[in-house]
Amino acid sequence: MPPLCPIYVRALQEYLEALADEDDLPWRRQRRLLMSFAEFRFKMRGGSKCAVCRASVRHVLPVNVERLNGTLLEYPCLCTRCMEAEKAVSQRVVLQIGRAMIVHLPSTPQLETEQKKMRARAS
Repeated sequence: MPPLCPIYVRALQEYLEALADEDDLPWRRQRRLLMSFAEFRFKMRGGSKCAVCRASVRHVLPVNVERLNGTLLEYPCLCTRCMEAEKAVSQRVVLQIGRAMIVHLPSTPQLETEQKKMRARAS
């Protein structure tokens, strides 16, 4: 077997450290685990293109979006700009690989008011 490049060894080491680190809070550990895995995949395979705008994406993670009207969208990956846009207009944005997941929920009063309006219209 050919020797691994030092970059791959370092990326693998970071990923394994994230797996083994039990001192972190559960949500912080999951975030670190996902980001380390995404960086490891980038080092091994390279990046991809954003499913919305075709910009380059370094950390390729699948994104599930639940919009305010109830529609569910799945993206193979999003760039930072499109991810922030989805977080701003969606009820929930989830990054998940296996059991590790990061959930982004809205926290703005304006979005919560719109959610209440949507629920009132639905009933």
